[in-house]
Amino acid sequence: MQHVYDTCKAGLDWLLSIDEVLEEIKKGLLDERRAKEKINLFQSTLTGYKVKVHERKENFQLFFMHIIQSFYLNFDIERNAVPNQFENEMDAAVESVRIHQKWFSTIGDTAMICVDLLKHTQETIHSKIHGFREQRVQAL
Repeated sequence: MQHVYDTCKAGLDWLLSIDEVLEEIKKGLLDERRAKEKINLFQSTLTGYKVKVHERKENFQLFFMHIIQSFYLNFDIERNAVPNQFENEMDAAVESVRIHQKWFSTIGDTAMICVDLLKHTQETIHSKIHGFREQRVQAL
């Protein structure tokens, strides 16, 4: 799960680093061809980060997805609705990239909450096992 957090943190950091370029695109400071190239590159990079988050099937699909599935589905619905919220195609494309800040933040933070809870649960279990062993030894 640390892998999920680290990848989300890297994705979020990357998104924040391109925000100035996204603002230039939104303001029309880049010619249309260059703006579309940048948006395509950004969308491809986003896909790469998201694929990397999903790499470890045993963690993501078999455990974590059960926790975040409501957010995950709702996010996809919101992201797919973005083009309907804007008259300008470039504004919609910029927002479609920017909205992923929410995805990386939520997925990454939730992953760390899970890690912390799993560690706490492990400690509790070990403590209880140790207590049961001590009781058994005293009973003998």
